[in-house]
Amino acid sequence: TLRVSFNTLRPGEQVYFYGAAETNGSFLTFGGFGSDLLTGGQQSDGFFFGAGGRFGAVDRVDGQGGTLDQLGLQGLYAGASAIVFGASQLASVEMIVLISGGDTRFGSGGAGYSYDLTMHNGNVAAGGSLQIQANTLRADEVLTFNGAGELDGQFIVYGGAANDSIIGGAGADTLGGGGGNDLLRGGLGADVLRGGSGNDMFDYDSVLDSRTGNIDHILDFAAGDRIDLSTIDANANLGGEQAFAFIGSAAFSAAGQVRVTGSGANWTVQADVNGDGVADLVIAVTQASPFALSGSDFVL
Repeated sequence: TLRVSFNTLRPGEQVYFYGAAETNGSFLTFGGFGSDLLTGGQQSDGFFFGAGGRFGAVDRVDGQGGTLDQLGLQGLYAGASAIVFGASQLASVEMIVLISGGDTRFGSGGAGYSYDLTMHNGNVAAGGSLQIQANTLRADEVLTFNGAGELDGQFIVYGGAANDSIIGGAGADTLGGGGGNDLLRGGLGADVLRGGSGNDMFDYDSVLDSRTGNIDHILDFAAGDRIDLSTIDANANLGGEQAFAFIGSAAFSAAGQVRVTGSGANWTVQADVNGDGVADLVIAVTQASPFALSGSDFVL
């Protein structure tokens, strides 16, 4: 591995590093405060922006070949410093590692570092996947991840100890909240959702988010967790937006009803929005400890 450091560059200075010709070695590249245009080789490379560097709107990372190219970030990337990736800012990178302020491997670290990332459809190749590793973040370090712009790839996201917000894209995503009271929204595709500890919210904005053929699976639903259906219009036959009614295990008899079937730790949630008696929304639920689902487990 060749270590290449540009972290003494100041704002306004530019570096162009192109390592695509390297076929049997790896690079560990440290970006600076200027404009960093970094391209790796044909093996798995690392790109790091931390002490002495910062990833911003003028930076670009292209992993090229390799099966596990990684972008590491350490710093405050939330609020006014949130990252909204452009289509060409991130390419051929398989993992983003979000590093806690308590981690001193690459410098002195710092106070709590929160991260707010919004992805572009161009960041993940069609059929590819991008892993977000935030599982070492502390309770004072919040992850806000929005992958809704991704149309043909998938995300694997591991949250940290804080109250995180994690939104997937159109693919079959795997989202894990970790500790804290997290919000998880899989979006389209057959997603796997794990809230972790804390009182977590599994959020659904459309019946298309989990339907027959593309059913989400909530793996660790526990007392205190809830499934939020409140932004879905429960009755498509009426104007405006109506709330759902919970009917337990009874059969559908009208539009706007939510029912549950199952026993032990395995349940199925169904919702009918047009009154034809056929479930328009279907969610599989596996519980951490068995209990009967009731209306209090939902936001309707």
